[in-house]
Amino acid sequence: MQPKVSVVIATYNRANLLVNAINSILKQDYDNVEIIVVNDGSTDDTHNILRPFIEKKEIKYYVQENSGRSVARNLGKGHATGKYLSFLDDDDELLPGFCSELVNVLERNECLDFAFCNAFMKTGQEKKVFSDFKGITRGNIVKRFIKGNFVPNMCFLYRRQSLQGIQFKSGLEWNEDYRFIAELLKKGNVDFLDEPLAIYNFHEGNTSQKNIYNMRVAEFEVLLVFLRKFYSDFLLRLYVKRIIRKKYKRYSKTLKSAREFSLLREIHAKLDLCQGLGYFFRLRMKKDNELLCDAGF
Repeated sequence: MQPKVSVVIATYNRANLLVNAINSILKQDYDNVEIIVVNDGSTDDTHNILRPFIEKKEIKYYVQENSGRSVARNLGKGHATGKYLSFLDDDDELLPGFCSELVNVLERNECLDFAFCNAFMKTGQEKKVFSDFKGITRGNIVKRFIKGNFVPNMCFLYRRQSLQGIQFKSGLEWNEDYRFIAELLKKGNVDFLDEPLAIYNFHEGNTSQKNIYNMRVAEFEVLLVFLRKFYSDFLLRLYVKRIIRKKYKRYSKTLKSAREFSLLREIHAKLDLCQGLGYFFRLRMKKDNELLCDAGF
């Protein structure tokens, strides 16, 4: 018998897109799939749109007060009963082979905690492959994730028992999926398929410049998770610190040019307690702090 796959969809005011996400799961070439939809306090027509799926028992449906997608995903995760678990955003889609292909990867190796695939990025009628996996191997994949998140949230399939004690961080609405990966990732516990098995729908709602700035700030919290996790590994510790310095140099310049001083202050608050980043890095932060003070931040 096929092991069950649970797919959690957290949704908020996306009634017009949610049906496509659900139908993409129903069209899987894999029979044993459980669909869990968590309504994060939507004020649109979400409940009525979902009624046919509920009546046909094609989905399990839960409603919560608006608390953010991290809390909604955690609620769905708590109700999942599958051996494997995935999180699909309400505006994205899975291609028919997603479950079967990634389940095969995980079933072949019990040491794996999760696996992922590539995706198509769709903008209107245009479609292209989301990420370039060239050069990525199981041996260097930890460093690739430290460098930055390069695959969307719905591309991951997790072994559910491996997620005990790991949650999406409540209140974190930017790069929360990247932080989730950071908590789970370790050497040798992940594999991948360089095959697009999902669709990331790129649209106006996820492209604003302010959103991009917020995501950049949230990256530093993820990098500190990596630093804490790999602190005992000398080479990885050095690598994480190098990435922190490199990204601070680039992002601080961008934020100062955009006069997004409050976001730069957020980065400083995250890094203030981080040790061992070097004299010249601290000097750069000190100069930026003086700029922030002059600007009233």
